[in-house]
Amino acid sequence: METANKILIVVMRVLVGVLVLLMLVAVGLGTVELAMLLASQLGNAPGWLLRVDEFQEFFGFFIMVLIGIGLLEAARGYLRDNALHGDMIMLVGVIALVRGIVVTDYSAKPLFLLATAAALLALTAGIYLMRRGSGQASPPAQGKKRRWEGEE
Repeated sequence: METANKILIVVMRVLVGVLVLLMLVAVGLGTVELAMLLASQLGNAPGWLLRVDEFQEFFGFFIMVLIGIGLLEAARGYLRDNALHGDMIMLVGVIALVRGIVVTDYSAKPLFLLATAAALLALTAGIYLMRRGSGQASPPAQGKKRRWEGEE
């Protein structure tokens, strides 16, 4: 049974590594496409001023690239610590909900908007409680590097 467990761990790490490579390609191409989208919109805009729907499209795409970066960070944490970080995954969920809020047609049904607000509140409360339980509820003290700033 011990051998089967070791094989499973190796296979999982290889699969996560492949997923990371695929996400790197997707995020890289998404970033290039985002730049092309902005250039195209600015090139077609009178006086370089974007309309509200163009801003929504751009920011929706921008947040989608951020979701990819968040997923990469979660996968990196898994490869580094051999454990999933629930708060990081929940943070990606918050970013995804924010994207939904940015691109939502505000003539949507009130129940949909209420459900989105409830999900956002639940995810942020969950992140707070997870970090509070691990002693990370407050931001790092001044001068300390955050995880994404190079701290290993």
